[in-house]
Amino acid sequence: MNIDEINKKLKPLRDDVTRTMLVVAGIMLCVTIFLFAVASTLGKGPFGRSMSSFTILSFIVWMFVLFVVSTLLIKPKIRTYKENVKTLVNKSMFESAFNHVVYDASRGFDRDAMRELGVMETGNQYHSNDFVRADYAGVSFERADVLSQNVTSTGKTTITTTYFHGQVIKFDFHKETSGYVRIRDAGWFNRFSDGPKTERSRKIKFEDDRFNDQWATFTNDEQEAYRIFTPHFMEKINAFRTRLGHELSMVLKDGVVYLGIYSSRDAMEPNIFSDIDESYLQEIRLEIESIQYIIDTLTENKDYFRGS
Repeated sequence: MNIDEINKKLKPLRDDVTRTMLVVAGIMLCVTIFLFAVASTLGKGPFGRSMSSFTILSFIVWMFVLFVVSTLLIKPKIRTYKENVKTLVNKSMFESAFNHVVYDASRGFDRDAMRELGVMETGNQYHSNDFVRADYAGVSFERADVLSQNVTSTGKTTITTTYFHGQVIKFDFHKETSGYVRIRDAGWFNRFSDGPKTERSRKIKFEDDRFNDQWATFTNDEQEAYRIFTPHFMEKINAFRTRLGHELSMVLKDGVVYLGIYSSRDAMEPNIFSDIDESYLQEIRLEIESIQYIIDTLTENKDYFRGS
């Protein structure tokens, strides 16, 4: 299916979203004009003193109504459109690059698992979607977008702290491991905390000072960590950290790698206001290439990996 055919199939859904937005915008404009007219009338009459409180109360109620209308009418239509795009485009492109593809646009990684593993801090707001499970040259992997935030309110202001926004990739490691090792970029990730003390893990250092400057390392089995993080393997990690250009968090537990890539965005998100074009397809290709590159870089011989 080419781009023109995809856009033709998606057009009724986009038109439905646009139509709903225009109707809601029209209602918003009419009600806003009405509120201003009422407020102006009260200001000229014997109840002028109450104009300010009436205006404030009216707009508070109106903002609440807008939130409800947006949640009930617009957001579901946008979600339906995006999920159809991802089923038509994303899924088919992943199927052309990988084997045994399972794609679920509404599913993601479990928050409790991410917190317990220490891949990231998890606040009171957590969302994960665009789940993919597939095989690459015999290597089983899963990926999803993740947004983890903590929102606090002091009454007057609301503060949103983003702990993580990017992609998480999970795949089988090429060596058997029984312990727990976690490395995090020594910058942003460790601004919040050292992460959970998973299975009594503690901070260690390697002989490579350059690696220690770039990464904070935690483990519950120092000997296993030294066995896994050979000089050659550390060079590979530094190589794909440089290539990806984003802060990373990596956990190895029970022979499985969990890699968090702090890209500050969701990948492969279609624009509701424009047709699918070549730039969107290129973004998906880049996501596919990143997964292949990461697995290729971590080992020179993919046969070392345990297949599904």
